[in-house]
Amino acid sequence: MDRFRPEGACWGGIEAGAELCDRACTNGMTWLMEVEPTLREVCTP
Repeated sequence: MDRFRPEGACWGGIEAGAELCDRACTNGMTWLMEVEPTLREVCTP
């Protein structure tokens, strides 16, 4: 999870890596909202 924080490893490297991390983060949040609906109150994808 630390790699997805604003100062994490995902965003400080090459642009293609950042784009991959962005997709992984978005897909992960979408999945998480599906399996844990109560998180919708505190998180948004």
